[in-house]
Amino acid sequence: MLRERYPVAPYIHMIELLSREDPFAWGAAGWNEQKINKLILGALNILQQVDKREFCSFICSIDTSAHERLLAEGYVIRERS
Repeated sequence: MLRERYPVAPYIHMIELLSREDPFAWGAAGWNEQKINKLILGALNILQQVDKREFCSFICSIDTSAHERLLAEGYVIRERS
């Protein structure tokens, strides 16, 4: 579904789509409101056909300002390997 349109969508991230961020920038990249709407509708059509018992979705966000504040206060934040 992603490759069956122009411009080709490398993936779908709604935040990037709706904020017109790269790779969904308007103008030179070839995206406009109509093409973005068609991409979203194409994704919704696929999701409606998926067995809901085998499908998971999630949202993850990181408060980067809190992260920076903790580092500035001297906290050591260990990264997972």
